[in-house]
Amino acid sequence: MITILGIDCAVDPRRRGIARGRLRDDRCLVDAAWRGDRCDLPALVGEARADGPVLLALDAPLGWPAALGAELEQHRAGAPIAATADAMFRRHTDRVVAARLGKTPLDVGADRIARTAHAALDQLAAVAAALGRPRVPLLWRPDRLRGVAAVEVYPAGLLVAAGATITTGYKPAAARAARSRLLTDLARELDLAPAVHEAAVDDADRLDAVLCVLAGWDVVRGLAPGPARGRERTVAGREGWIWVRDAVADGGRI
Repeated sequence: MITILGIDCAVDPRRRGIARGRLRDDRCLVDAAWRGDRCDLPALVGEARADGPVLLALDAPLGWPAALGAELEQHRAGAPIAATADAMFRRHTDRVVAARLGKTPLDVGADRIARTAHAALDQLAAVAAALGRPRVPLLWRPDRLRGVAAVEVYPAGLLVAAGATITTGYKPAAARAARSRLLTDLARELDLAPAVHEAAVDDADRLDAVLCVLAGWDVVRGLAPGPARGRERTVAGREGWIWVRDAVADGGRI
C-alpha cells in the first residue's frame, strides 16, 4: 500500500499542516490530519514505511534558482549583478507552471518563502536521519516509487488546474464556510474521514495538507507531468520541479 503524506510547510510548526492519504483499490483515503507541532513526522514516515512505499508531497520549494548561487558566489557588495531579477529569483519550473496554468508560484529567492523552503529541507533532513540515510531522494519516475521519496507540489496551482469553484479566500480563520464548500468539492476525488473533514474546516493549514495529498496522488497516477529528459531534467535536479496536473478544458474534476 502506498502512503502519501501531504505537508503544508511553514517555519512555525504550529502553522504546518500534515495529512495522511492511503491508496487502495484506485481510491485515496485521507484518514488523518495534524498540526505540525502535534505530529512527529519522522515517526509517522517510519510507521507508514512498514506498510509500503511512502511519498512526501511538500508545498514548498526544494531548490533555488541556479543563477542565484552562481551570481552570489562571486558577488561583492556594491557591485552590479549580470543576471536579471527573474533569473535570480525564479526557477525554470516556476516559469513552466506559469505558462501552463496562468498562475506564477512565489519567487523562492525572495521574501518569506525562502525561509519556508529552508524549513522544508530541515524536515526532509530529519526524516532522512531517522531512516539512517544521507537524504530523502526526490521522485522523478512515479512508476518507480520505492521506499521513501519526496516531491514538490503546489496546491494553489492544483485548484486552478482543476477548475475549483474556490481558489482563494478560504484561509482566514473566519472562512469556515468556504473551507467546507471546498472540502465538499474535494470529496469527489478523495475519501475523507469525518475527523479529517472537521479538522480541515477548522484549520486552513490542514486543508492545504489535504490538497498536498491530492497533488501527490496526481503524481502517483501520472496526472502531473515531470521534467522532460535531457537539459530540463538536469535543471530540475538542481532547482527542483513542481508537480501539478494540467488544466483541462472542462474545468477538471473538482
